Amino acid sequence: PDKHCSRRTDVMGNGAGSLILVWCTLLYGGQAEYGYGRKCYYEYETVYETVYDTKYEKECETRYSTECHKDYDVIYDTEYRKKCKPNYVESCHTFYVKKLDRHCDTVYDKRCHTEYETKYDTKYEKKCHVEHKEHCNGYGYHRKCHVRPDEYCEEVPVTVPYKVPRDHCHDVPIEKCRPVPVEVPQEKCRRIPQYKCYEEPHKVLRKVPRRVCNEVPYEHCHKVPVKVPVKIPKKVSHEVCEEQHHGYHHPGGYGLEVG
Repeated sequence: PDKHCSRRTDVMGNGAGSLILVWCTLLYGGQAEYGYGRKCYYEYETVYETVYDTKYEKECETRYSTECHKDYDVIYDTEYRKKCKPNYVESCHTFYVKKLDRHCDTVYDKRCHTEYETKYDTKYEKKCHVEHKEHCNGYGYHRKCHVRPDEYCEEVPVTVPYKVPRDHCHDVPIEKCRPVPVEVPQEKCRRIPQYKCYEEPHKVLRKVPRRVCNEVPYEHCHKVPVKVPVKIPKKVSHEVCEEQHHGYHHPGGYGLEVG
């Protein structure tokens, strides 16, 4: 038999791809056989292939450069100038006044407080873990295997803290006072002026230049290649055929034939 086909292209979905419909009729001696035909069409699907593109990203680091400038140190020189002024001399005499003075003694009071000291004890706890192992029975073709979980346990030492009370005592000084009569000396003075001359020092400012250098940070950048994944669409087709049974058809086929 001869195969006579015609096809039509239809757009499927949201423009994601094209569907090509192909109608075929089997011909025997140039005539269509009654009740027999085959419809075939190609289906296209979009797959994505991942490729890697190279892009360059900016990478920066901090560097330092030395910058200098002129600064000044301020120093002071001493100059002496003659100056005279009255110097007052005090002339005093002593007399006594009775007053109550505060006399204090120190006594000690014992005070205690409890502090807790942390100590550690070792206990043992049971810790388990599960391992999956393969167990087999039989030999040759009759050998059967399966994975079974096995639990393994062991005693693990654990450090446990606990508190131990300790009493701490110390003597606290306490001041106890009482009034005591005393004679307090006092002075009564008067000022007698006496003129005196002397060399008075004066500070004179002077600037001394000096060079000052500092480390100044700046940003140094360069480009670094980075691999970036990119998805590229690719159309893949496959043929789908269905058997059709119809009445008599003309050699051009039936249904979707396009000239």
